[in-house]
Amino acid sequence: MSIRIHQSEPSPATAKRLAERLRQRAPQSCGKAHDVLLATRAYADPKQTADAQADSMQDLQQRIHGLRDSLVAEGYVTRPYLPAAEVLFAFLSDYSDAHPDWRHEYSALNRIIPRSFPADQVSD
Repeated sequence: MSIRIHQSEPSPATAKRLAERLRQRAPQSCGKAHDVLLATRAYADPKQTADAQADSMQDLQQRIHGLRDSLVAEGYVTRPYLPAAEVLFAFLSDYSDAHPDWRHEYSALNRIIPRSFPADQVSD
């Protein structure tokens, strides 16, 4: 499983409708998803020193876990037995449908999320 990454953007009306639907369903999680994407961008910045990148990864890990907690609290998860990584992939795929312009960050998260929850068994 992974985040859907779109090569083209939906029409502005479609993106707005998708974003509003997602915001109604999980308002706090939408804000946290944006924070995760910003933290991913910071982590992936090639200009960072090794120490700064380690700090960025720690911040990103905390934000990823915070997003997962928010999704559970908001009831976005309808099947509570799903591994955390699968919950995040599902939500971030929906987020990507409405906000496809974070392609590089979604690609990085496809690698980072499974490492954030090593005990999870993520299905393909």
